[in-house]
Amino acid sequence: MEDFDRLLTNITDPKHSSYAVPAAVCSVINKDGAVIYSRSAGTSGTDVPLSEDSVFWLASQTKVMTTIAAMQCVERNLIGLDEDVARVLPDLALLGILDGQDSFGRWKTRKRTKKITVRLLLSHQSGVSVEGMSSSLTEWGKQNNFSNYSLDNTMIGTRVLPLVDEPGAQLLYGAGIDWAGILVERLSGQHLEDYMSQNIWKPLDMTSTTFHPELNPEIYARLVKPYERNAEGILKPRETPLVPIPSPTCVGGHGAYSSPKDYTKLFMALLRGGQPILKKSTLDEIFSPQLLNKESIKTFLEGPFAFMLGYSIPEGVHTDHGLAGLLAMADHPEGRRKGSLQWIGMPNNFWWVDPHTGIAGVVFCQYFPPGDHGAVSIHKALERAVYRTFK
Repeated sequence: MEDFDRLLTNITDPKHSSYAVPAAVCSVINKDGAVIYSRSAGTSGTDVPLSEDSVFWLASQTKVMTTIAAMQCVERNLIGLDEDVARVLPDLALLGILDGQDSFGRWKTRKRTKKITVRLLLSHQSGVSVEGMSSSLTEWGKQNNFSNYSLDNTMIGTRVLPLVDEPGAQLLYGAGIDWAGILVERLSGQHLEDYMSQNIWKPLDMTSTTFHPELNPEIYARLVKPYERNAEGILKPRETPLVPIPSPTCVGGHGAYSSPKDYTKLFMALLRGGQPILKKSTLDEIFSPQLLNKESIKTFLEGPFAFMLGYSIPEGVHTDHGLAGLLAMADHPEGRRKGSLQWIGMPNNFWWVDPHTGIAGVVFCQYFPPGDHGAVSIHKALERAVYRTFK
């Protein structure tokens, strides 16, 4: 791992010519529960040194925990994986689908004809999207004087924006897992913070994971300060958090915080068959291909998400979507094996879980813009180095 160590040291050093990332923590674990690699480089932006105990905003890395929570509800027969969610989410069931424009150019909506299920919510096939990922949805928002931004954590947009397509029609990134978080809250009668604490974090001894870091001074003190690359390409500390603290809600799609040391415990459980948080059969379903429209993965990876996810899929390697992320349907050259799951987080976070090899890796950064070249180089180099060293 010496070459990777050198890259990480240089790319996080403001005095080095290759400086591009203010902070990065990389950890790799195996199915035996061992941390086989861990390295921190850069600055936390505070008086607390950067380490595997530093606390980061997870952004979309929250999604895998919400998937686990929803699948626990399925295991407990609170809802079926393929049951219509309308009885639990009647507000989602009432949303129309965008249906072209009238003669004045205004977007119309119509009633959907197919049911929305837990399976479709978790695999981004429910028809739900989000502003910024759909030009037609953005236009609808402007025409209806709606300018809510999903990262304000109010989830107003989640409850108001119409669907972009029929459930099951295509892979569409959006607020489906936000809705899954709401579903868990309603089925359990608990806030998502309390549910996950009781059913995921405490069983795995995850003591630094929360939706509300401001309520725990010890966690709050370890928060990594976010940075942002300005118009001139210079990295500067942000004056405000990337999302509101405190958050008005627990957003299942992007609202949690955790440390690398905590977060890898989640993947240790997945590499060891799911226990003590999931049954093996449930885990197998999460790691199974889910796409009904197989061709939509191409549009997904080459469209708005190309800069954030497209780089991580080698050309020609078939990819599907599981219930918690992108699913490799073939081995990656110099990387993860067939059956591996992966996902990202907006501030340039990245994870993969490879059940075949028994290895999982995470990269924690905390800066904008997403898909930045510096973080991408770390993601690629870490995976390549891991499989050269530990395969």
